[in-house]
Order: sequence, then structure tokens, then C-alpha cells
Amino acid sequence: MKLNSFYSSIISLGIPIIYMNVKRKDLILNSILSGFFLMLTSFLAFITVELITPGWINSAWLLENLSGIIILTAPLEDLIWFFLMGMFIGPLYEFWKEGKIQNLKKE
Repeated sequence: MKLNSFYSSIISLGIPIIYMNVKRKDLILNSILSGFFLMLTSFLAFITVELITPGWINSAWLLENLSGIIILTAPLEDLIWFFLMGMFIGPLYEFWKEGKIQNLKKE
């Protein structure tokens, strides 16, 4: 199909994310928060590694194949990918096992 790996990742993660969130609306918040937490964690990792070894992103990434938008050392496409991966992985177990969040607070 000659798609860039970024676009194929968006499609391959987007379809199951939409499916899970349509089937289990109670997992939408879990999905969004998981996406933000994984994106934040990866963002901090990009910054940390760039501080330790400056220029590693420029030498390891094929930036000419990306949009060229860099947010404090992290390529935009990577942040989007980590966000989508978090949205998928975060609620996956609860979706798969059909688990429900229970209130364990005793009355």
C-alpha cells in the first residue's frame, strides 16, 4: 500500500481504539488518560536521553521522512504514536477480560 509507517500505525491503532471505546464507553477516560501518561513518559525519556547524549535523535531518526516538527527534542509523530499506543494498551486488559472498575470502598 506504500504507506508511511506513521500513517499505517495511526490506522492500525485507531481502528481498535475506536472499536473499544464504542463497545465500552466506560473505558474512554481510562484510554485518554493512559494515552497522556504514556506520551508524557516518552516525552520525558526523549528529553533525558537528549540531555545525556545530545544529537541522538538527529542521528537515529530519518527526520526527512517526518513532518519536521520537534517539540523540545521529541518528534511530533513519536508523541502521537505514544499517545495512541497508550490509548490502546491502557484499557486493553479490562476490555479483553470484560472487567469493570469496582468501588472497593466499604459503606
